[in-house]
Amino acid sequence: MAKPKDPNAEWPRMIAFLKGGILGVLSATLLP
Repeated sequence: MAKPKDPNAEWPRMIAFLKGGILGVLSATLLP
């Protein structure tokens, strides 16, 4: 439970989150 966070495990999650946010904004902008 109290094991330190692994930055290598956090990066893919952050990148996927950013990609999802960007795709969401683009789709909301392109689609009326």
